[in-house]
Amino acid sequence: MRNNKSAIISGSFDPITKGHEWLITESLKDFDKIILVIGHNVGKKSFFGLDTKIKMIESFIQEKSWQDKVSVQSSENLYLVDFAESIKVDTIIRGIRDSEDQVYENKIIEVNKIINPKIKTKLIKCPPEIEIISSSMAKSLVGFLGWERAIRSFVSDSVYSEFLKNLHEYGIKALLDKFFNINLFDEHEFVREISLMPSRVKIDSKENEILNLIMTKYSEPHRYYHNLQHISELYNKLSLWNLNQNNQRIIVMAIIFHDIIYDPMANDNEEKSNELFLKYFSKFNNSEKVSKLILATKNHSIHPEGEDPLLIFV
Repeated sequence: MRNNKSAIISGSFDPITKGHEWLITESLKDFDKIILVIGHNVGKKSFFGLDTKIKMIESFIQEKSWQDKVSVQSSENLYLVDFAESIKVDTIIRGIRDSEDQVYENKIIEVNKIINPKIKTKLIKCPPEIEIISSSMAKSLVGFLGWERAIRSFVSDSVYSEFLKNLHEYGIKALLDKFFNINLFDEHEFVREISLMPSRVKIDSKENEILNLIMTKYSEPHRYYHNLQHISELYNKLSLWNLNQNNQRIIVMAIIFHDIIYDPMANDNEEKSNELFLKYFSKFNNSEKVSKLILATKNHSIHPEGEDPLLIFV
């Protein structure tokens, strides 16, 4: 018999995963509406900001056609049980994976009874195939070569797109900070430390303008291959080569700019990409070497012995 009312599923949703999807599906068998409540756990440092989480969840809800059944709210200043009472919901649903989860959730239930005994908690045991799926596990895969493929099994298609966009943006920020002294974010615990510490380069440009340019160009809808994932994979492959710091920085700059202009019907993409690079980094000490690498990607030809050894990378 249906309860014919609403229930809360809370979590960090950092990001929302297929484990959450399973729990929502199960919960909708007994409840007419589910409110996803993004909470704040002082023991965890969030990877995504609140606005990004909401955007991912809303995209997920739309993808599943759950607009009339599932909604999202956030609560950072109230205990969850007090928040539940404030929105006239008396049931919180929690998913449990194993015996450790069971013990932990039982303790939380007792604490919640002390805080607000009006609110009850329903525990749902997930099947074995769901046990490994968690936000933390998805994030732990980030940074290795091919991580984009690895996390595909953990999140829905709509969340996957937002997940990649945000993580690639973070990766670009990391490169700009590490190599070119363009700091656009605070240090983050989930970023894999880049073991490249070359000297800093000062540029005379608006820092956000450069980031927005890179993100906008490499996220163009007509790009199938020359996209942010391509940049990420090239940079990860760079770690396989034993290069000095100066050459690392030259190649990173070429990686970022070599496909920044991409029109599949044009034959001057490389020239225009190089022009854009020079617009922002003409004062870079090795700008002529970066330009040479960018232009060399036009034909990907074998270069005569004795030429710049960096050309082997194109």
